[in-house]
Amino acid sequence: MKIHELKIKEDYMEEIWHHRKTFELRKNDRDFQPGDIVHFSVISKYHREPYPDSDVYIITYVLKDVPEYGLADGYCIFGIRQLVQREYASKSHLY
Repeated sequence: MKIHELKIKEDYMEEIWHHRKTFELRKNDRDFQPGDIVHFSVISKYHREPYPDSDVYIITYVLKDVPEYGLADGYCIFGIRQLVQREYASKSHLY
């Protein structure tokens, strides 16, 4: 199991917070695996530095090496599930 520190744009993280986005498309330069932990640092449209607080997710599934389905070589799509539940209201500073 690895822990991956990843930056993510605020718009994409908002979709994850609303449970509309349960996956990530990333270059597979870290050999993402099911069971790995992902900590997202949110990059705001207005601030270049990541927000200090963010949620933690576990990778549940990894799709890779399928160029016949349109996934470029060296990229993967991984499913995520929130590992640490936080109150949605704590993210109100984003709106």
